[in-house]
Amino acid sequence: GGGIEVVNGSVVLTDSALNENEAGPVGSANPGNGGGLHVTGSATVFVTNTEVIGNVAANEGGGLWNQAGSTMYVNMGSYIGFNLVTGLNANDGGGGIFNNMGSLSISDSTLDRNAANGSGGGVFNNGGSVSIVRSTLSGNFAGSASSAGGGGLFNSSGADARIVNSTFSGNTANHNGGGIENFGSVSIFNSTLVLNRANEDALGAPNGGSGGGIHTLSGAFTELYNTIVAGNRRFANTVDDDINGGMVFAGSSFNIVGNAVTSGGLTDAVNSNIVGVGGIGTRALATIVSPTLGDNGGPTLTHALVAGSVGINSGGVGFLPAGVTTDQRGFPRLNGILDRGAFEL
Repeated sequence: GGGIEVVNGSVVLTDSALNENEAGPVGSANPGNGGGLHVTGSATVFVTNTEVIGNVAANEGGGLWNQAGSTMYVNMGSYIGFNLVTGLNANDGGGGIFNNMGSLSISDSTLDRNAANGSGGGVFNNGGSVSIVRSTLSGNFAGSASSAGGGGLFNSSGADARIVNSTFSGNTANHNGGGIENFGSVSIFNSTLVLNRANEDALGAPNGGSGGGIHTLSGAFTELYNTIVAGNRRFANTVDDDINGGMVFAGSSFNIVGNAVTSGGLTDAVNSNIVGVGGIGTRALATIVSPTLGDNGGPTLTHALVAGSVGINSGGVGFLPAGVTTDQRGFPRLNGILDRGAFEL
């Protein structure tokens, strides 16, 4: 823990700044985990309306590092940004947060422009449980290691992630999964994944990966409902690629996938999914949502639905998670009929 080391107990950071700390600098004997904060024992950590900016870790968790048996809450307008992991291996990841078999809850917060040479530019979930609600992961990067994946989120084997009312935008992976790379179980509800890129190194050159929006390993479990996955690309931003790797759960419903060739096995008009344009080609992102990640109200940036979007009033109310009554911004969800994606018009 470059800034704070938590052994046991409870730590509450409210209206605070945890900035420009370093864990594991050259010549140090410590392992270099948790540039801003590191949890060693069994603890509960609250990061509330707090900024975690510009921290560096040599191995894992540029900003924050959470341990097995511990619970970490990042909430209420917290900003985790510009943190860095410098280790050169694919497992040297979690530019923003590394969750090592613990429980991590992110709500109403932003993970922005974090980077790792390994996997998980925004979040590396190593065998733990992650909840991402009403939050934005944008501009995160994973990394220089040849097999680094999951620009926004890397979800390992045995890990579980649940994403609700959230946005993944402009994240990049050197290899697979510009937005998300999943080896475990990922469930996505009413979210927007756009403009993410896979197979692109730090210099913008291709590097053999796929799944600009989502890459799911064959045998992993990925399900989507009322979610927009469009405008994602691979091969140095030259090839449309929304969902690649293995197939997503066949019961996934009421989604919009921009590119019909990379749809994770979803078929147009089956389970009310909209895939490509009538099941072929690519539906232009600008006809679905604004390509601009902007301030549309609420504590986080979002992509607004545009006039005439196929996402308007076309969602499936039956797939809205219990207790969810607003969109990502906190605006009422049921204004007539449910919209698809993280933004309710």
